[in-house]
Amino acid sequence: MEIIVNDTNIFIDLHSCGLLDSFFKLPYKVHTTDLVMSELTKGTQHKDVVTFCEQGHLTVKSFSSKEVVRIWEYYTEAKKVCNVSIEDCSVLIYTKTLECARLLTGDKTLRKRAEREGINVSGILFVFDELVNHNIISPKDAAVHLESLYESNVRLPKEEVEKRLEQWK
Repeated sequence: MEIIVNDTNIFIDLHSCGLLDSFFKLPYKVHTTDLVMSELTKGTQHKDVVTFCEQGHLTVKSFSSKEVVRIWEYYTEAKKVCNVSIEDCSVLIYTKTLECARLLTGDKTLRKRAEREGINVSGILFVFDELVNHNIISPKDAAVHLESLYESNVRLPKEEVEKRLEQWK
């Protein structure tokens, strides 16, 4: 089973469009970091994601002091060339340690950095595609949820969103 490591914005997007439960039905081992979990601060985001930890559907990596130093050093170097956060660095480094894992993020800077380091990166549209491909939600439901998400997340690629909406309606 493929391992995927989630960045904060994926959880936020799934939560905001009502697909968090559906996401955890996908055939993946889902991981994230404690630093990402600390960013889930609006409404019930944190509580709702923690539920999946309690059910054994989400693994949250807590870092040792030695690992935190490594993340901080990576962050300090990366910050010189691109605008990444310490949380971004935590998921990037964690994904690298898991070998063959996929990083899920909607952060363009993190995506580019990860791709340069040979990490397989996907975003929220990958998740929508997988939910439809695995028959977890219908194409029609996917279109409704994607439209809802697109209203609140204008950073999504317009052409790709429109292509899916046209296909799924």
